[in-house]
Amino acid sequence: MPKINDLKIDNSIWGNQILLEIKESYKYENGRRTGEYLGKKVTVACTGLALEKISVLIDDEVTIDFDNDSNDFSKIVEFEGLECYPYSINGNIGIKATAKSVRLKNQNSRGQKNDGQ
Repeated sequence: MPKINDLKIDNSIWGNQILLEIKESYKYENGRRTGEYLGKKVTVACTGLALEKISVLIDDEVTIDFDNDSNDFSKIVEFEGLECYPYSINGNIGIKATAKSVRLKNQNSRGQKNDGQ
């Protein structure tokens, strides 16, 4: 019988991802921060899931100019190499999400704006 940790979530369900927050992520052990830096955590609201929030840990540096306190919800992002898996801890189900990189939806991988040509 498959376990919940063996399932992979189809990325097409998310719809557009509205950027909400970018912050640093650190490793925790036994409820305490170890100081080991893991990367940037990018939190988005997913239009395909009634604006459900998901946080994605990014392997690469995040180069999007964004102020977490700005209340600017106009930036739509896309992830390269997005992988999402459900997990269960103490009877609660969550989603672990990681990606290689994140960029604004209308930009190429070098952060340059696409002009449609």
